[in-house]
Amino acid sequence: MDDKYTGETVKSKYERIAEKLEGADLLVVATLDDIAWFTNMRGNDIEYNPLFFSYMIFHNKKEGSDYKVDLFISKNKVSTPEVSQFLSDNNVTIHEYNQLGDKLTEYGASLASKKVVLDETSMNYKVYNLLKTQNFEIIHKDNVVELMKASKNKP
Repeated sequence: MDDKYTGETVKSKYERIAEKLEGADLLVVATLDDIAWFTNMRGNDIEYNPLFFSYMIFHNKKEGSDYKVDLFISKNKVSTPEVSQFLSDNNVTIHEYNQLGDKLTEYGASLASKKVVLDETSMNYKVYNLLKTQNFEIIHKDNVVELMKASKNKP
């Protein structure tokens, strides 16, 4: 969605979210409305709702001047040139929806520091258990994105 509708750029949200992670390396998000807000994207996977089935990993370390995001979604849903460009501009890497486990396993083996923030009340057991078995240090916090969504932008 255009910034005039969302009130804030995706990269601005990255900066604000990063401030809330208190040194954690990753933020794993499974709540669909939070992913839609975080990415300024809308979908139509659920009738009468602007949501899309997905998972997201936000990397709390900049690569150059940008943060990195892994978005797990059916690639055909984000294949139009406009959406592909938007995702590229915001440093979002697309992975198939069912590859979240593979990517977390990869990060579990390759990351030197594995502190991950998540809200256990909004995370499914399979993902939560995978993080534990891959020896991630889980930092339990209330849903960081949800708390930021509750604070509206200035008009």
